[in-house]
Amino acid sequence: MAGFNALIGIEQQQGAFPRMSNDAELKRLLILDDDADFRKLVMIYLKKMFTGLTLVEYDPVVQGAPGEGFDWAEYDVLLLDYYLSIEGVTGLDILQANRKNKRFPATIMLTGAGNEEVAVRAVKAGVYEYLRKAKLDKQQLHTVILEAFEKYQAEQSLSGEMASQSRAFDKAAFYQQLERHGDELGKRRILLLVELDNHEILEERLGVILRDNIIKYIAREGFEFFKAAALQPSVTLFSDICVALLIDDPVSEQTLNARLTALCQHLEKRPYRLDDQSFGFTVSIGVLALAVAQGSAEQIIVQVRQACEIANGEEGNSFYIAKARLYKLSAIEAAAAKPAALPPKPQAAPSPPETQPPEATPQLKLVVPEGKSAVARAEPPSSPAAAPPGVAAQKRPAKAAPAAAQKAVAAARPAPTAQAQTKPQAKPQAKTDNAAQKIKQAFDEKRVIQTFRPIIPLANSGADEAHTIYGLSLQVLGTDGKVIEAAQIYAQTKAAAFRKYIDRWMIRETVGRVLNAQAPHTFVLSLSQDSLTDAGFFGWLRKLLAGLDKKDPSRSIALEIRAADFSAKAKQANALIGYLTKHHDFRFILSEFPRYTHINPLISKAKFSLARIDQEQIRQLARAREEGGGSSLLDDLQVAGVKIIADKVEDAGTLTEMIAAGADYAQGNFIGEPTQQLDEASNMESLIV
Repeated sequence: MAGFNALIGIEQQQGAFPRMSNDAELKRLLILDDDADFRKLVMIYLKKMFTGLTLVEYDPVVQGAPGEGFDWAEYDVLLLDYYLSIEGVTGLDILQANRKNKRFPATIMLTGAGNEEVAVRAVKAGVYEYLRKAKLDKQQLHTVILEAFEKYQAEQSLSGEMASQSRAFDKAAFYQQLERHGDELGKRRILLLVELDNHEILEERLGVILRDNIIKYIAREGFEFFKAAALQPSVTLFSDICVALLIDDPVSEQTLNARLTALCQHLEKRPYRLDDQSFGFTVSIGVLALAVAQGSAEQIIVQVRQACEIANGEEGNSFYIAKARLYKLSAIEAAAAKPAALPPKPQAAPSPPETQPPEATPQLKLVVPEGKSAVARAEPPSSPAAAPPGVAAQKRPAKAAPAAAQKAVAAARPAPTAQAQTKPQAKPQAKTDNAAQKIKQAFDEKRVIQTFRPIIPLANSGADEAHTIYGLSLQVLGTDGKVIEAAQIYAQTKAAAFRKYIDRWMIRETVGRVLNAQAPHTFVLSLSQDSLTDAGFFGWLRKLLAGLDKKDPSRSIALEIRAADFSAKAKQANALIGYLTKHHDFRFILSEFPRYTHINPLISKAKFSLARIDQEQIRQLARAREEGGGSSLLDDLQVAGVKIIADKVEDAGTLTEMIAAGADYAQGNFIGEPTQQLDEASNMESLIV
């Protein structure tokens, strides 16, 4: 019997099996295999390997495939055979049917040689390891079971953290907490709006990606700071330059002042770092207790924005606490007991790569001439005494604003609107319906997130497995908690300007993600025909990537162009492909072919690295190869160095066909559905870092 000799032989050589310290943590293991003798043999040896382990057999020949009511959560580890002697059902089918079950046990697939092993390897993300029965031995089995269980425990812990942080980052939940400010929950919560000072200057000097990274870094630091203080923080990226936090009320006003002062000091001591460089920044913080807030969520946001405007009047990290409806000029809090005021510190200018020494750098601040938009210019630091009337605001300790400050607050603009050229410029101006307007608002309010769908390399295909590949899409989180999927978004936003805006948003988010990635990934992004014809796209992309030469993220980005768009705009597409391939090492994918006979003629007209082809069209190509008795369109693609992504792979049988046809990669519901998180990163890291 396959596996018997190896198991027996290793016992004769090693004798008693050494037990490991964490064996006791493993409680229950299920063996699902159609071979009764093999099950019994494995159980004999597992009892010797592990102390206190409960072993359960499941015979699919007698019992059939486990049904929907089967309680997988009872088991810590599952040994699952591929071939189960059940017509139309394999172990891989059981695994994929339970993909969404977060309590599905750590799974080790047992296989023989052949196509089933290739298929298991192709979807290795769904199992912790696979073992060939013919080569199975005790040492290997013991090690693999322990490693699978340890990884399973780590993923369960991470899943709990993700769920918690997903709630924290859900913009709808955030707004719902603001709406409930008058109930018992609201009475215990404090709203903070943290705005990055001198953001236009930072963007001009460092670029939009590093500016974005600083904002995300501030969000993470604020979240961790208040989490350590047991104040149950929720955090969301409120805009391109603002982070909003909700924390528990720290009992007293003095304690709140102390916490906020400590946060300012915490941020001052911790500049943003990337590789071997350090980037200083300062923030202005508006603070509002929800217990005294009035009005809708939008009105509450206005109040805390205006408190942030007051805090923005001085140098250094600062905060301002408001207790009333500033937008109606109600009384502003005068702190009765406050800590001694710390002297205002000069605004810390960030140090970009290879700049002059700090003493040679002039102080940077924003000057806003009356009736004009924000203008960045260099000025020497100002002392508090030199501040113009109406700008005086409290820094670290809370203090009352004079009447002139209240007048300034009444006219405070809702949020800075200056945008750098590297940001998506062309927002749609055409008339749109209410649904499109809501989507536009969602982008402005940072309620849009990327989703990730795995594209796996197929075994023995020669595909590069160094990078994990994900196809990217997006979702909008409604303020009512509903999710709008990408298909709905594109159906409701047909204006060319908005299509270009979405393309730029996706690229910008992805560049920032790649820049901070701890593991190598390649991301596939769809590019619309509107971007192919966008004369400003080249310049925008150049500026976006400026200064990132040492860690050029474009090598991890593949832009996907639909066949119909390429045919319609071949000249523009070739110009774009040539430039980005030569100067930034982008890869390009051609997809959505009208007919399989169109694939090679279109591929030959440009430098495409990959072709995403529907699984039915790959079948047609494979049949054409068989009927032709020799070279085929598939062979021509391989000779040209074009890798094939088999699309819409929905079951194990189709996957095996795609492997046999020579596909290099696969994607589809069987491979993996879209997710909001990457496997190796928590929600905090994926959205904030």
